[in-house]
Amino acid sequence: MRYFSFLFLFFVLVGCADKKQSVEEKEELEVESDVVAGMEKNEVRLGEGTVYETVGDNETLHFLENVLRSTGLDSVLSLEGPYTLFAPSDKAFEAMVPVGQNNLPDDMDQEELKAILMNHVVAGEYRATDLINEESLSTLGGGELKITKVENEITIDSANVVFNDRMADNGVVHIIDRVLVPN
Repeated sequence: MRYFSFLFLFFVLVGCADKKQSVEEKEELEVESDVVAGMEKNEVRLGEGTVYETVGDNETLHFLENVLRSTGLDSVLSLEGPYTLFAPSDKAFEAMVPVGQNNLPDDMDQEELKAILMNHVVAGEYRATDLINEESLSTLGGGELKITKVENEITIDSANVVFNDRMADNGVVHIIDRVLVPN
């Protein structure tokens, strides 16, 4: 009888541990899917803070937050605006170049980084529904971003919008899956 009691207790404890791990994995997946893909593609998220603070609050934009701060563009994206930021995810930056100790691309100086980042910022607030009606947008860096719509998907140059309409007090952030390097 003592043997069966021990086995019962063992299986109960193992079951609880598996359930706790399963719950933690599920919560992690829910956070990731909410941050990257959005709960609904066209759902508007209310802003609390500036465009820069919105970047800092997002789990998939840590690299962008660091680069904005290091180039001084955090202060630009904290101004009144409005601005639309096409924000490359951490995975987009990782696919672009290897990074060094400071979480910055090894082979780029601050001015090159700043030029690339300015190619991701547009003056004005363009939500997803607005982007559908546009063919191109002029960036603060002086470039043009071509907008393509196929069914409900929006592409900015070669980057897919994977999460749209993250609203901020001074604009909107759309997360994209590639870094937009100016020509």
